[in-house]
Amino acid sequence: MDVGTAIRTRPSGVVTVNADDTIQVLASVLLEHHIGAVPVVDGRGGIVGMISERDLVRGLATKGGDIINMTVRNLMTADVVACNSSDPLSVIKEMMTEGRFRHMPVIEEGELVGVVTIRDVVEHLVEEPAG
Repeated sequence: MDVGTAIRTRPSGVVTVNADDTIQVLASVLLEHHIGAVPVVDGRGGIVGMISERDLVRGLATKGGDIINMTVRNLMTADVVACNSSDPLSVIKEMMTEGRFRHMPVIEEGELVGVVTIRDVVEHLVEEPAG
């Protein structure tokens, strides 16, 4: 099974934040959409990073409550590993395990089309018949 099959089961549209949004805006977006991470985009919609709840916790632990007014750019992971919809989920599982991350942007022809999560990967791999 491939990434495209896993992310097609979700509602359409990719939730993102801008690199210049505040951490308070980010927290509101995560809460509103019941998600744990979002791609970070620039003014043209190009992906420049990922930011997760773990990044928020790490920021709070190292910088304190003052992070609420910082920008997403200050806490995001800029070195993003992405995939495309034709990549096999078994390969994505290995990449996520080795890279120790749980969310991966899905890029098609240079455009962000979704985010695949470790939960998506595990659920769909468990459903696959052995063989």
